[in-house]
Order: sequence, then structure tokens, then C-alpha cells
Amino acid sequence: MSSSYDLIVLGGGVTGIAAALRAAGYGARTLLIEASRPGGACVNWGCVPSKTLIDLASRYHARFPDQMPPPLPDLATWRAQIAAMRQASLEVFKRQVEAPLLAEDRITLLRGKGRFIAPNEIVVAGEHYRAEKILIACGGAPRRLTLPGDGQIRPLTAYTALGLRRCPASLLILGGGVIALEMGQLFARFGSKVTILERGSHFLPDFDPRLSTQLRLALEAEGVDFHFGVQTERIKRERGGVALHALKGGEKQIFHGDELLTAVGTAPAITDLNLSATDIATDRGGFISVDATLRTSADGIWAAGDIIGAPLIAPAGVYEAEVAVDNMFGQSQRSVDHRCTPLSLFVEPELASVGICAQQAAEEKESLLESYVDLADIAKSHIVGNPPGGMVLWADTNGGRLRGVQIFAPRAADIINEAVLALRHNLTVHDLAACSHTYPTIAVGLHLAARRLVRTERTKGAPASFST
Repeated sequence: MSSSYDLIVLGGGVTGIAAALRAAGYGARTLLIEASRPGGACVNWGCVPSKTLIDLASRYHARFPDQMPPPLPDLATWRAQIAAMRQASLEVFKRQVEAPLLAEDRITLLRGKGRFIAPNEIVVAGEHYRAEKILIACGGAPRRLTLPGDGQIRPLTAYTALGLRRCPASLLILGGGVIALEMGQLFARFGSKVTILERGSHFLPDFDPRLSTQLRLALEAEGVDFHFGVQTERIKRERGGVALHALKGGEKQIFHGDELLTAVGTAPAITDLNLSATDIATDRGGFISVDATLRTSADGIWAAGDIIGAPLIAPAGVYEAEVAVDNMFGQSQRSVDHRCTPLSLFVEPELASVGICAQQAAEEKESLLESYVDLADIAKSHIVGNPPGGMVLWADTNGGRLRGVQIFAPRAADIINEAVLALRHNLTVHDLAACSHTYPTIAVGLHLAARRLVRTERTKGAPASFST
């Protein structure tokens, strides 16, 4: 015998929860299956705890303005930071996970690992469940590197690093992406000697180099050491810590640290799903392949969130979940469009982006206008201590429609949402320039960047629709 539902959602993270709540709005009886803790990585091991600890690290760092690096926290202080981080995660869990699920009687939460035994049938702990519609939202996990010698060492990930019993005196980080930079500054601000080892010639290629260079310099000023063009050969336990043997510029080098953290991307959580019982296709990276409506290659099965690949951020998963459920139960079909999905790095100052990236802007430069505003041109920056930073804005030459915005500034992750709204509604730089902004704020930089483009177009004889 099997129990039947209108929808089965595999994965109770933020993507799965968003899908279940959306389906409940259509009156669908939904079974939400979660193998671990509801809320998934974002609430329990990723976004919420890491950003909490980033904030705590900033406060700790501020206590030692004349010491660089600051002294390592003693055991009691470190434990207090970890306890505060876990309390924040618990509060978010109660308000954003537990309360909404308990309030909705159309959703049944089932704890356990679900796997396919047929395209429309799932088994959990020997019990069978069926549905005509299934959404896979199992997310992903930090990708692990297989390196010679790592049998002696279990490298940290972004998740396990947040559970260390004490703050390491020195930390090696493999990778130069978002997680590596956030973790690097976090531990440097707690007093760790941080070394970031990146295989490429630079980091964050999607960001304007005027912004990414300022970020690198800011992190170096806090004691973070960068090495580019590093090819890892093997790791081994030495001196009570880790020795990473590598090639850099054709020469052998050994990097030492108390701990090693790998931040080299995300792997999809498909191992336990038994996808062979379905016709679901995956790509070369193991991510589930979907079309623009989030349908998989198997009838009646959709997928959303990290398990389908980039952008690999929680807001994208929530958006995809809602699109998928609308396509299951709604009257019309929606297509996923991530052009308005923002990306933020919670370093300090923050780095945020939406729309086209720097590489796309370079490829389309003949048809784009560009405006760059240095943070020093914004009055608020002088009020808050002259942090490094800037903003870059791209718009179509013909008509001035906004195409992309990147910001390196305090609260950039908040400010970028104005640009998200502007892109979502196809606004022009004239629209931005015509809107009054609160003064003095960092967000005035967007207004200033837009006004500069409008002023430039006036001198060139812009079309009437793009002038005041």
C-alpha cells in the first residue's frame, strides 16, 4: 500500500519549503520530505549561520583597532561566538521554517531519506508514497577535492568550518570564489593568518576589475594573503597542521596552515535519489537537467534550487520553486529568467551585482553605456570613514535601458535591490536619474551614476525618449 498526494517535494530546505507553501496556495496536498533538518543548508549550515558569524567577526575585529591581526579569541570567547551564531539560526528556523509549516494543514512534513522506485513513487524508510507531480529540491553540498594524501586529513568545508572547537591560528583556503573570500575575511578578523590559494590568474572574473581589485586590496590590508596560479599536488599532515604541496609559476611551493578549507564549488545532492528508476537526465557536473519551465526529462517531475546548478543561491531556489509550482498547478506556463537575480558577497564592504556581468559588458561594449562612480564621490562615504568602493552601471546605448549594476560599498547587498527592481521593470537610466534619493546615503551613488549617463547623452544629442 502507498499513500497518495497531489505533490511530493524531495528536500525541505528553503527551496522545498517555498514550493510546498506555494502548492498549498493552490489547495494541493503536499508531502515534504527532508532527510536532515528542515530549513536545509541555508538556515542551518550556510547563509544564516555564516552571515551571523561574519557580523560577529566584524564586531570582534572592531575591538582591536590598533592590532592587525587581532589576537585570537580565547576558548570561552570563541564558544560564545558559536553559541550566538547557533541561536540566530534557531530564531530564523522558528520564524521562517517551523511557524509557516505548522500553520499550513495541507503540508505533511516527513523526516527521512526519499528515493525513487518509479517515476511517480518514492520510498522513505520502507513506506511508499505516490504523486502525479514530484519536485526535486534536495540542494547541494560543498564539493570535495580528491587529493593525494587527503586520507590523513579531512579538509574543512564552509559548513564544518563554522563548527570548529577553536579558532585556528592559521588557515589555508583552496579556491577564490564567494565562499573563499567570505570565510577568509571572517577568520582573518578573528585573528587567523589566512592564505587563499586560487588556481586561476585572478578571482571574481564576473565583476568589474575596478571593484574586485579594491576588494583584494581591502582583504590584503586585513592580513589575507593571496596566491594565484596555484596547482595543488598533494596534502599531508605536518607540524601538527597541514602542508599543501603545489606548483606556482612552474616552481614547487609548500604552504602551511593549522587547518585547510576547500571552497571549490557545489556538488548536487543526487547520490541517494536513485535517479536510475526514472528517465531524469543530468549534465556533466551531475546537476539535474531542466528546461526553461523547470521540467526534467521525466514526465511529471520538476527540479529547482542548487540541484539544477547556477546561480546556486537561496533566493534563486525560492524563485525557481514558485515558478515550478505555478507551472504544475497554474493556468499558464512561466519560464525562469535569472537576469534579475542578484548576487551578493558578504565581505566588508559588501560586493553585489545584478544583470549582465563585466565579461558580458566587455563583449557588448559597442552597444552599451557605462558609468562608474567612486565611493569617494559620495558624501556618505566620508561620513562613515572613507571605505573603499565604487559602483558601475551599464545601460543600452539606444534608449538607456538598464542592463546591469555592480556595487562595492557598505550595505551593497541591500542597495542592489533597487537595481533589481529597475531591471525587472525595464527601467532606463533616465528613470533612475529622475528619482530623488535620500541624502546622504550610499545609494545616492546609483542616482549619481544614472545622472552622469543622462548628462552624457544630452551632449551627444540623445533621442527625445531619453532626455528631460
